[in-house]
Amino acid sequence: MLMNKQTFINVFILNLIWSLSLLGGHLTGNLNAVTSAPSALCSLNIDRVIIGDCEYGSRTGNQSKVIVAVFLTWTMATPGDKIQVRLKGMTKIFDPFLKGCPPYVQFILDPDGANYTIDASFVSGAGSSNPYNGILPIAL
Repeated sequence: MLMNKQTFINVFILNLIWSLSLLGGHLTGNLNAVTSAPSALCSLNIDRVIIGDCEYGSRTGNQSKVIVAVFLTWTMATPGDKIQVRLKGMTKIFDPFLKGCPPYVQFILDPDGANYTIDASFVSGAGSSNPYNGILPIAL
């Protein structure tokens, strides 16, 4: 199909408008460069939390301990961004771009029978998960 000059210009303008609309108006710029702002399409979820049984013995230094594993899923993480998971005043960092690592973090805690909120977010603030509530077992 051959296009005349005016048709080419119209198609070019329509494609430009469509491309800019995909950015959602998120453009920042200065006199030297124009770059797109971070996309708001990323998501982060706590898929599952496994709270282990209370353990006591030489493996745990003869103290009662419990392991809590927090499994994560995400989409469209910004390159270089990390995920922080918080539980009981502790923060664990997970790198979603590190190859070969299973998508979870674990905490080793003192079992106290209390209810705690677990939350996760991208360090950059690009997105966060819904909080998850879990109850730790009581010490042996």
